[in-house]
Amino acid sequence: MGSVDTFGQHEMSEVLRQVLRPLDLSSQEEAIFLLLASRGSMPASSVARLTGIKRTTCYSFLEKMVKVGVLQRFVRKGILVFDAADVKKIAQLLDQRLHVVRDARVQLDDRAEEIRALYATHTPSTRVTLFEGYEDITKAYDRILDAEGDTIYAMTRKQVTKGHNLEAYWKQFQARRLKKGKKMCAMINDYAESREYLEKSASILREAKILPVEQIPLWGDLQICGDVVNFVSQNEGRIWGISIQDEHIANMFRAIHQSLWNHEDKKS
Repeated sequence: MGSVDTFGQHEMSEVLRQVLRPLDLSSQEEAIFLLLASRGSMPASSVARLTGIKRTTCYSFLEKMVKVGVLQRFVRKGILVFDAADVKKIAQLLDQRLHVVRDARVQLDDRAEEIRALYATHTPSTRVTLFEGYEDITKAYDRILDAEGDTIYAMTRKQVTKGHNLEAYWKQFQARRLKKGKKMCAMINDYAESREYLEKSASILREAKILPVEQIPLWGDLQICGDVVNFVSQNEGRIWGISIQDEHIANMFRAIHQSLWNHEDKKS
């Protein structure tokens, strides 16, 4: 094969590396291929010397690459030599790999439910994530929005987001919640702004009730949707949170919320 360097473009080596990437060659195997492509056929001893790879290791690489199809070997003047496969052969190998990937994708699409069931069997059912700082906390709330379920159950101290930089995100959260059609059932402590919160609720898919602070003082924001439970605290200006993804834990907190909700109904 002609030398890559005769094109006067060092970039061609990188292009060739990218072309070879789907064939799962190691960096040392790529170096061997590039050497043979640019210098032409040579025995294993020369390949080892020019690449700096130990001879025994180099020979193992060469044999593997012959099996893969990216190299060919033949005897010249009684000496076994190796050479890089030509462009047409590399194209055929890539086409074969493409067919394998396409077939695998078809299998994945056709049997997705069975595969998901297998994951469910072996994957831990509980996922716990800690968050700290404004950017992290927005990701926690995003999980609530992305959870399967049409209702968000919340218990919140409304003053939590007042004057905090999370207040700006909260407006985005509400807009996205409405776009997704998720209803919110919120229980809030009785503070000055709570009445205003109640008045706005009907127009934005939200139902809210006052939870007397002397009964349960809330210090943060608890939300449940689907199998996700979030708790966010901003005590002393430090914002942190925990997100738990577990169906049973979510059901437990939902039941607690519903019990308090019904209790307030009876009182009224």
